[in-house]
Amino acid sequence: MSDSLEGMKLAAGMNVYKVADLSTIWVSVQVYEDQVRYMQPGRIADITVDAFPNRHWSGKVIYLDPTVNPQTRTLNAFVQIPNGDLKLRPQMYANVEVRVPVVAAAVKIPEEAVLHSGERSVVIVEKAKGLFEPREVELGALGDGYREIRKGVRAGETVVTSSQFLIDSESNLKEAIQKMLTERMQSTAQPMNMPAASQTTEHKH
Repeated sequence: MSDSLEGMKLAAGMNVYKVADLSTIWVSVQVYEDQVRYMQPGRIADITVDAFPNRHWSGKVIYLDPTVNPQTRTLNAFVQIPNGDLKLRPQMYANVEVRVPVVAAAVKIPEEAVLHSGERSVVIVEKAKGLFEPREVELGALGDGYREIRKGVRAGETVVTSSQFLIDSESNLKEAIQKMLTERMQSTAQPMNMPAASQTTEHKH
């Protein structure tokens, strides 16, 4: 990269070019507060970029900023990636997935079963044949399309896996969840046609 202009006079000691070694690069990752616990130095991260959709790169988390950005409420983490063929370039956008150890005996459900309102997360659980209720849940790690549930659903219970059918295009998700929580014991609040459901599983090692 040149710092000089055509016709510019050069003097001894001036920097004319900057040379960067791109055989190893750092990927800057914006981590939300509820994800910080998963982003630890030494964790393996998988990288993809839109420019090369069929390529994957792997590296390690090597550094985390000591403070959270007060405007975005995110923490900067840095992943070191070997880039021997120089395909990855500065200023590219990347998708980053961090490999997190599986929690023993964790309850997990399909990610699509979780309704997010911004303030809380809700899952529709089958109480009995044709009777459903919304449950507020505490979420854990996400991987391979499944979400760990730390609180709110027990292993063996059945959850609705496409509960978005309850929300039409003009509805506010927060208001809809509140309505379900208020009217869940009334038979008139039960959906006429329920979508596919999935039984929760307990992951053991």
